[in-house]
Amino acid sequence: MDDLHKVRRRIAQRRIGFEEEEHRKGPHIFRFLYHTVMLMMFVCVAVLALLLNEKLHLVEMPAFMKELHLEELSSWLPLEDFLELKDQSVSSPVSYTKVKEDTYRNDSNTVNNLYDGVVLHIQKMENQDVSIVMKQDNGVVTTYEGVKDVSVKENERILKDKVLGTYQDQIMISFMKDNRKLDMHEATQD
Repeated sequence: MDDLHKVRRRIAQRRIGFEEEEHRKGPHIFRFLYHTVMLMMFVCVAVLALLLNEKLHLVEMPAFMKELHLEELSSWLPLEDFLELKDQSVSSPVSYTKVKEDTYRNDSNTVNNLYDGVVLHIQKMENQDVSIVMKQDNGVVTTYEGVKDVSVKENERILKDKVLGTYQDQIMISFMKDNRKLDMHEATQD
């Protein structure tokens, strides 16, 4: 009988220890809140990973994931600034020399973006040149005409000085804001 009392006493002590441990974990509401916050953090990390993959094209996504249209969401998010994915320029910024009204030339034959923004439209013209329409972050709509070998796509977020394509002899650049034509200096101001 003495052995039976010893076993019961050990079982009772283990129960008390288990109850104390449960008490130390806190009320059920705090555990629920903790698990909810952890789940939300996991979802945020998963969405951020999907958006980064969309920007960097690291992994080919399945067809059902492409139906989510993540490229539209990721094009408007400034992930380049937040994660410093932008290209570092090694030389001085590109400057255009005005040839005549709306016609410019630079030291190379590359068309460089003048201001951070998003590509609204790309249109192929009759002479095989391309017209690129961009909405700058300062609200100016910039049109680059006479572009060849386009290296951007529609709805893509483009940083300042990024190469949009090339041109042959000269490039036509026009600037509009609030139905008013601007010159290059006004268009590139904040």
